[in-house]
Amino acid sequence: MPTQRHLTPSAVTSANVEQTVERLLLAVDGINARLTELEYELKRTLYAPPDKPRESMYAKADGLSWNPGAGAGLYQYQSGAWVKL
Repeated sequence: MPTQRHLTPSAVTSANVEQTVERLLLAVDGINARLTELEYELKRTLYAPPDKPRESMYAKADGLSWNPGAGAGLYQYQSGAWVKL
């Protein structure tokens, strides 16, 4: 978790504010990118397992061509296995 810095009123400058806003904008961009990725993962039905699954990755299995174990539906990759949600 990032360290919180407390600025005294005399230490607040427009440069500090601009830097903080830039950091916040970068964080928001990162969140938006991840949300877009998640939306894609949740909407797309897969007929084969992903080539390179990552921890906490979501995938929607068709249940026939690719059945991770409990039929069609939404799964999450946890500790090396697909777990149906």
